[in-house]
Amino acid sequence: MTMEHYIVVAHELGHNFGSQHDTESTECTPPNSAGGNFIMYTYSISGYEINNKFFSPCSITSMAKVLDVKKGLCFKGEEDAKSKFICGNNKVEIGFEECDSGTLTLDDKDPCCAPNCQLRPNKKCSDADSKCCKNCFFESSGVVCIVADVQNITCNGASFCRYPFI
Repeated sequence: MTMEHYIVVAHELGHNFGSQHDTESTECTPPNSAGGNFIMYTYSISGYEINNKFFSPCSITSMAKVLDVKKGLCFKGEEDAKSKFICGNNKVEIGFEECDSGTLTLDDKDPCCAPNCQLRPNKKCSDADSKCCKNCFFESSGVVCIVADVQNITCNGASFCRYPFI
């Protein structure tokens, strides 16, 4: 495997541990002259720059928040259904959460989803959870949510929002 393969694996593990892509800042996306981009940079990186092999301070902070929430559940049996859900993991656990936009939720930066993974007052959905949600409200039925794959890489046609959901 190439260095780029290892970095892609580390990048995906970073997502699994709760990190989003690095924000555009000198601390988390420095120029090549300052060591280059870190593992969670939005685009693939070569692995030749010093920072390419490390998580940025932004990623470490995000992952630490998720791991701090999850640490009490590691290596334990499933005593009850509630032990399965974790607010802030980018996955809406039905029956416990109404929304979950990952670190945006934990950092209280989602205008639709509160830090307890419940929708904010008068909001119907979270833009981070659905392509059929815009400004915290469901898109009209028939709106294109995924554009057709014109290069035929994934063989997917266009997808449309359906409301009410059936």
